[in-house]
Amino acid sequence: MPVSKERRSVWKVRAYPLSTSTKRGFQLRATAIRRLEALVRRPSLANPVTIIVPALWNVGPAEGIAAGWFLQAETIRALRHRIVEASRQIGWDVFTFHTLQNPDPFFDSTIDALRETWIKEGSLRRETVSKTRKQFSNDWDYSRIECRLVESLVLQTAELDWIDTIAPEGRFSPHFVGTALLSGMVWSGAASFSAAVETAMRLGREWDSNLQDFAEEELVLRRNSVTEESLGWTRFQTLRRLIEKGRSFPVTRPQCDRVHLNPVCRPFLFSALPKDRPQRVETPDQLRNALESLDIASWSGRRLPEVPGGVRGWLMSTLHPWARACRWSLSNFLLATPASVSLFLHHIAPIWRIPFVEVVETEGFQNRLRLSRMKVTGP
Repeated sequence: MPVSKERRSVWKVRAYPLSTSTKRGFQLRATAIRRLEALVRRPSLANPVTIIVPALWNVGPAEGIAAGWFLQAETIRALRHRIVEASRQIGWDVFTFHTLQNPDPFFDSTIDALRETWIKEGSLRRETVSKTRKQFSNDWDYSRIECRLVESLVLQTAELDWIDTIAPEGRFSPHFVGTALLSGMVWSGAASFSAAVETAMRLGREWDSNLQDFAEEELVLRRNSVTEESLGWTRFQTLRRLIEKGRSFPVTRPQCDRVHLNPVCRPFLFSALPKDRPQRVETPDQLRNALESLDIASWSGRRLPEVPGGVRGWLMSTLHPWARACRWSLSNFLLATPASVSLFLHHIAPIWRIPFVEVVETEGFQNRLRLSRMKVTGP
């Protein structure tokens, strides 16, 4: 699909920095710090390492492709599973929506190859792809909140599932910000993926309606004609100002009465807005209160969240506004590619942490201990 002049003026010229150039340098630095651990005697961190999951993983379309998540076999399987599961429920293809407005033709060959592979495998239907292209054919359709919520849910849950499989002993704890709580519901086991998708769709429809009303009022105040195209671009620019400049618009609070929640198997941290202090979510009641506190203002990238000290990673795109805070340091690491996630978990996160070793007492040791304490008397 040709890139229109209107889209060229909206999407900036973007560069996609990857994380492979300095991989060995960080491995050596991490190894050197571990060797100095005994001399410095810095107190170890007993808590699991914190991985921050923002409300939106990506800002522009096809950033997941550009960052490399679809370029490795392991991550392709994890993402395809979530994409197929969501597409069966919502009726349109998340992969096509994510890549339809891709402004960078460099990645078109990779996108087309993956699409054809999944169609031949039977994981994706051509009818679904055609329907998605027709439904989101306009350049401003990437501003639909319902679709962006489902898109972020699919990407974040797939990446967290993949991190669970490679994390040493599972010693990490996510900190979900804003609407990323929908992904936290799935990761913690409090809700199924289909229930989280349904919640995202219902919440997105309400906020899309609020955004539509706000755009109409803005056009009337400017005395502009209210057409489909003018409404679409006004909605698009409103969300763009929210993400880049923090200018929010009023939305209704979500009603979570119909959301069925299971017990929280794995607790996590949550902040409704970046400025809020993180709260620990351990029970279904706490999770329900967190859902009712969701706000579209959490999409803003103007202010960094308040996070505790220690080693932490940021699970987001390299083009996310918060990525400017990640300088590839050993205490603030950007998890934008599978390679950087593996590097972080195996070389950066274990620094200054107490190793998790399960001590198992054998039966023989217990018997010897009891016999040594027996009082022996003569006849």
